[in-house]
Amino acid sequence: MVRSRKIAQEGRSERTEKWIGLLVIFGLLQGACQPKKDVEGESAHQARGTFKVSPQGDTPRVIVEIPQLEGHLTIRLPELISDTNRRLVYSETNLTHGVEWHRQPDGTLTSHWQKEGLAAYELTVKPEADGLLLKWTISNLGSDVWTDSEGTVCLQSHDVPSLYDPSAARLFLRGNGRWVRVRDTWKHEGGNWYLPPQTEPLNIMRRYIDDGSWKVSDFHPDEAIMAVTSRDGHWVLAQAWHQARYLLANVHERPKYACTDVCSYLGDVLPGETVRVHGKIYFFRGSLGDLESKYRADLQSKKIGLRRE
Repeated sequence: MVRSRKIAQEGRSERTEKWIGLLVIFGLLQGACQPKKDVEGESAHQARGTFKVSPQGDTPRVIVEIPQLEGHLTIRLPELISDTNRRLVYSETNLTHGVEWHRQPDGTLTSHWQKEGLAAYELTVKPEADGLLLKWTISNLGSDVWTDSEGTVCLQSHDVPSLYDPSAARLFLRGNGRWVRVRDTWKHEGGNWYLPPQTEPLNIMRRYIDDGSWKVSDFHPDEAIMAVTSRDGHWVLAQAWHQARYLLANVHERPKYACTDVCSYLGDVLPGETVRVHGKIYFFRGSLGDLESKYRADLQSKKIGLRRE
């Protein structure tokens, strides 16, 4: 009887092991048949969750929070649309309020502003894995040509301690295929304008140049990108467009302030004409070399560019 029970137990044990083995094999086969995760899509989804972009009422100002870093970015979307003689749309005059913001289910933000007889714009901010894609549509509703015009998005980083750098040693422009420090090229702490090769200041700049409150650098960047690296060297913040009318570094220690702008070149905009300009605010963990590669790819794919209608 004892031997019979032992034989029966051994039989049950063998059958149990066989069933376990079959279940393991089935599980492996099922896993192999599952489609692989879209790593890039998952990364982009995670990134969309990390950028918190908050419009501030009916103003063009937004606050961008990134949980990995202390503090927040402040962006004026936009700060200015001007031609050589006039500030047509300006966040300190006719753009202090009246901006309509709408948020889409995927986190994309769109703003609208219009003044009859002058201008209208729509600006879309789309979170991506490595920053914010900006799609800006600008229309001339007036009767005059906007001569030598530009659009400015003001990117302020002084409220992010790891990015703020009053010495400008971690602020960079590009010229002749290399990164160049702002500290090595600016004229003073404060407001510094950078003009691309063969360009002159806009007429609206000249009184600030004449009174000495703003300086024009002798360095002429030939790419429409400006970057800030973090104190630990692990993060990069940048603004980039297809072409710059001018760039600026407005950096102060007292009061604490840091604004790095690339002012997108729109050219002459005729009455009734619309231009569509796409740019990007990059923010990611990486190097200046990574930033250069991303910028090149976005230019080549036309993700960054300008179109006239």
